[in-house]
Amino acid sequence: MPCVTSTGNGPDGKTVNGFLYRYSKSEISIICVCHGMSFSPAEFIIHAGGTHVSNQGRM
Repeated sequence: MPCVTSTGNGPDGKTVNGFLYRYSKSEISIICVCHGMSFSPAEFIIHAGGTHVSNQGRM
């Protein structure tokens, strides 16, 4: 499984690691290592403390 990393840009920003779990034309799913939860790419960035997500389909 490919690894995914996101670093938040806010004051609470942290680096979160995950695995690309599911990838299709209609769905992208990332499992975070810290909680084992499934996130969309935008949710994964917010989970890391990010505040702005643009171009969600091209992550």
